[in-house]
Amino acid sequence: MKGTLLLRYCKEHWKFMIVIGSFYLIFGLVFRLQQIPFHVILYPCLLWSFIIGILAVRDLTDYVRGHEKRMKLLQQVDLLQGEQVEASGLVEEDYQRLLEYQYMEKQQQIDEVMKEYRGVKEYITMWAHQIKTPITALELLYQEGLLHEKLEISECQAKLFEIEQYVDITLQYMRLDNVNSDLVLQTISMDAMIKEMIKYFRKTFFSKKLSLDYIPCHLEVVTDEKWLVFVGKQILSNALKYTSEGGIRIAGEEVVEGTQTIRKLIIEDTGIGIAKEDLPRILEKAYTGYNGRMDKKATGIGLYLSKEILQKLNHQLVITSEEGRGTRVEILFPVANCL
Repeated sequence: MKGTLLLRYCKEHWKFMIVIGSFYLIFGLVFRLQQIPFHVILYPCLLWSFIIGILAVRDLTDYVRGHEKRMKLLQQVDLLQGEQVEASGLVEEDYQRLLEYQYMEKQQQIDEVMKEYRGVKEYITMWAHQIKTPITALELLYQEGLLHEKLEISECQAKLFEIEQYVDITLQYMRLDNVNSDLVLQTISMDAMIKEMIKYFRKTFFSKKLSLDYIPCHLEVVTDEKWLVFVGKQILSNALKYTSEGGIRIAGEEVVEGTQTIRKLIIEDTGIGIAKEDLPRILEKAYTGYNGRMDKKATGIGLYLSKEILQKLNHQLVITSEEGRGTRVEILFPVANCL
């Protein structure tokens, strides 16, 4: 190890060694041409060699110790937060600044990843607790031997539907980072999409005895059908969850605002509405608000996912609500996305 370091030291200081050797050669030739006796030349050369030797040994010692110290630092978790080797020159100082900058950038990336990891962990933990409720209900129905009765079969179907929704939103949440690579933009019928959403929740409408106000709009938009249907289902699911009487209106409209033509998908309910203080934050990740805390089933992920997906699709989400009187959700399609 020491021999290897000595060779590395010589390779890194070969220019200095050539200068020293050249100095001896020139010094000796000049003295020789002046016919100065050899013992006179030898004395200053030995003195100079002694001084150079002391300096070289000290420099080599610092070189070896510095290397060993850096090797120990490499074994520490926080390289730049622990003990550091003091820079011996401007070049080393520059390299240390670069390393510190890279460390800060890396630490910032790690902090972002850990933040995202904690968010996913919290959501999965909450999801696991919530999905246990319908699963436990199914187990109780089975244990009591009531599956053959029509009423209980309907209950089982409702619980399975609830589980399906939980699983679907979790899958889309995990795919959120790859939305851009999964987009397939095409012209779709807004009526076809609305009918698919209504068909998906038809049993919920029936079980809650809610009215449905829908008139075909005959509009088309350019979007990704799979992701937009997912967003529509999330919005309609919220409307059904927080509406116990009255009904839900679903419509497609085309309006002119100034010089711009905008097409809208509107989902409006007569439910409990959203508290004024909650409205600015309902699109935040994991924010459930007062209604969500009272319901104890809200994850605070559905609207957050909807907002993120619509942004990637270049659509807009607008929510207005009045507590006790219902909520109106609009998905706006810019003129570039309309035919």
